[in-house]
Amino acid sequence: MRGPNKVYDILAEVGKAGSGNLKRMVKYFKKYIKKAIKNPGGSRKGKIAIGADFNQYYPSEEELLASELGKMIEKIVNLHSRE
Repeated sequence: MRGPNKVYDILAEVGKAGSGNLKRMVKYFKKYIKKAIKNPGGSRKGKIAIGADFNQYYPSEEELLASELGKMIEKIVNLHSRE
């Protein structure tokens, strides 16, 4: 991704993965998973010379946010016991 966009802004606002900001992460995750369903990315002709597939998938900003927030939530959940 190039230049400033909402992905960087939201991730900076959420901060690092930690149990102290789990509620904020879950709130944003729920919001952006719904937006990602409504605004999916798509396939475009890839730049094969730099290692891309012929039909490269480019995710939307909403998909990227949902993915990154999901990974952060998963990391927090896996670091803590069920109790």
